[in-house]
Amino acid sequence: MIQKIAPSPMLRRAAGALAIALSVATVHGQTIHVGHNIRVATGLENRPLVEPHLAAHPSKPNHLLAATIVGDAARTWGDTQICASFLSIDGGQQWARHDFAIAECGDPWVAITPAGDAVFIALGKHVALPDQSRGGLVVFHSADGGFTWDDKPVGLGTGHDHPTIAIDTSSSARANWVYVVSGRGVRVDNHQRWSVFIARSMDGGRTFGEPVTVVPSNLNLNAEVPVVLSDGTLIASFGDFQRNVDNGARGRGMLDRRREWMLRSTDGGKTFSSPLFASEACGMGWSSFAADTSSGSFRDRLYSRAKKRVGRRSWSTLRPTVARSGPTRSAPTRILR
Repeated sequence: MIQKIAPSPMLRRAAGALAIALSVATVHGQTIHVGHNIRVATGLENRPLVEPHLAAHPSKPNHLLAATIVGDAARTWGDTQICASFLSIDGGQQWARHDFAIAECGDPWVAITPAGDAVFIALGKHVALPDQSRGGLVVFHSADGGFTWDDKPVGLGTGHDHPTIAIDTSSSARANWVYVVSGRGVRVDNHQRWSVFIARSMDGGRTFGEPVTVVPSNLNLNAEVPVVLSDGTLIASFGDFQRNVDNGARGRGMLDRRREWMLRSTDGGKTFSSPLFASEACGMGWSSFAADTSSGSFRDRLYSRAKKRVGRRSWSTLRPTVARSGPTRSAPTRILR
């Protein structure tokens, strides 16, 4: 869900001086060292930078790629609102910017594959995709990890929300496999439904095969961040929270508890399991999943993070699950209180 955030001096300072100085961030070591604040965006001091996302090369921890909305304080969600990527190959000390000519750009996300290709996705309009209107899913590919980008993007249709990416690090044969997952509105039996949309690329995001659409139920849902386990199993998660109501009335038909579910695919995203229940301990808002693909004792452990609010206090919860044999839930641990 794209939030309309009014620009403020605090937001500009926080986004303009993004604290991304990672000296070590290895997949197998699971170690992150946070350094001093580094100004990432220069020349955009008067533009609000919103919804930043950061990715690291799976085997080269100093190779970082970030993306953000570049807003326009004078006109929110207009044609002058674009997105940009920021590349660093020295662990965040120096950054180079690339602007994407995507009008009304929102929900940017980036990833770097083990083969070194980079993928940028966002919602918006692009002149090279006239069949996609506002809110179309736009994909840009880079053959050199984000230094340069293909001139023409790939379009994955309209009606999407909160698109994200998972890369497959399970084997060298899948070193350029990319999964794009989003929530997408569809018509089923003459009714409006929300689905989990999954598109797979086997060439680093240059092209995509026929997407798979899963409609788990008649409830409204949000697709969450997908993960890939050490054996190549794809986990696409989603949270449902609301019954469909007449006229799409906001706030009506809400469930007593928001629920988290997982869809498992063991054939590269071609087919998926029935929805597997994960949790109902989450509050409203976006959750996020991560998988431990190391060779240690926590291999294939899946972690879910969600935000929960009680009264005026809010915190995040962290819930580990064992994913290889099916979801085995544990009690959530309160963090960032």
